Amino acid sequence: MILVGALLASVVPTLLLSQLRILQPNGGETFASGDSIKVIWSGLPDTAKVTLRFTSDGGMSWQTIADGIKGRSFTWVAPPILSHSCAIQALRESGDLVNLQLLHTLQVDTGAVTYVSFSSDGKMIATTGWDMKARIWDVNTGKILRTITGYNGSVLLARFNPSGDLLTTTSIDRKIRIVDVLTGIPKYEFQQDDFVWTAAYSPDGKVVAVSNDNGTVVLIDLHSGTVVDELYIHPEAVRDLSYSKDGSLFISSSSDGSAAISDSKSGEIYHIFPHFDHRALDSLILLGPSIERDDARRSKPINSACYVPENDLLVTGGFDGWIKFWKVSTEELIDSIRGHQGEYVSYVSVSPNGDWLLTVGYDGTVKIIDLASREIIYDLSPGYGSNVVGKFSPDGNMIALSHWDSTATLWQFEVTGLDVSDSYWSIRDGN
Repeated sequence: MILVGALLASVVPTLLLSQLRILQPNGGETFASGDSIKVIWSGLPDTAKVTLRFTSDGGMSWQTIADGIKGRSFTWVAPPILSHSCAIQALRESGDLVNLQLLHTLQVDTGAVTYVSFSSDGKMIATTGWDMKARIWDVNTGKILRTITGYNGSVLLARFNPSGDLLTTTSIDRKIRIVDVLTGIPKYEFQQDDFVWTAAYSPDGKVVAVSNDNGTVVLIDLHSGTVVDELYIHPEAVRDLSYSKDGSLFISSSSDGSAAISDSKSGEIYHIFPHFDHRALDSLILLGPSIERDDARRSKPINSACYVPENDLLVTGGFDGWIKFWKVSTEELIDSIRGHQGEYVSYVSVSPNGDWLLTVGYDGTVKIIDLASREIIYDLSPGYGSNVVGKFSPDGNMIALSHWDSTATLWQFEVTGLDVSDSYWSIRDGN
């Protein structure tokens, strides 16, 4: 039996679809300690077994009330706890807790699709590839809205700005292009000395940060279109880069074998997470034959990292096949999963509500991991070859994947076997 852990922050995954549904207590009720509380749920057959869990601290910790419960209801005695932050969690004991259903297959001309990302409103997807093109797709129809050309090599990345009117692309022709989404025409273009790995917009949309193969992070002011600063966070290529939600921090991963959390303006490093603690002499083959290189002088790369501040958690995915979980405040390694048969973990991404981790790998599989228990709860082989990037949509209802065989795919993400009270309810003194 898999126990899915606390749904922190907002308690309920309101952005995700669910078949199992708690009807009561579902928020706003007040009980006295010692009262009989009838827990009722729907969406499952009478014969389906359910585990019920209870929190009195807003999801920071959970205790099991009962397991193996059938019949869609259970009467429970309120404990002698005084709290206004109570919730019930129900989870199905057999079958998948989550499910992925294919919505669209997005086909490109040839070669790998190297990146995929959503616009902030979730209505568009951008893809890039070996065919030296970036494309913008309509999420609802799966049709191409615009094809962006003019690159002299594989396009590595495309990300929308927060308002969705600009798209930053990077490519191995060592150019950064900031493109108008409506016209496909570059608004700004910057030539770099090294090819550019990734880019990230600040939450206010005023700055785009881009990372080079030499380890620098360049800050571009989008009002003036000028480079305003250059930061040195890693000694080697910055492979993945993102801003924290408030824009104050960078989360980065690098070919130097580490991930870092640093100040997004000064580059001051606050935390280092040494996914690899030794130098590696393996060859690095990334994103196509055009950038194959002997990597004997480099560490094994950390291709991706994601930050869950509510849980004080950072997750790294490495080319050693390991997914590692770190406690940010102490920089302590708290867990590791070898989840892709030892093949490269090419990307890790966390759901908007912080409950689920998506990992994709060169073994061709996609994993969904419950972040509270750090257990793999869903395993999918889409059948499109090695996976390059996987992203949740902004509302958490969809997942986009990019693959080596000239496709990207869009999937419906459903939570089918777990639910939590919609909002908190209370237990008062029974005397």
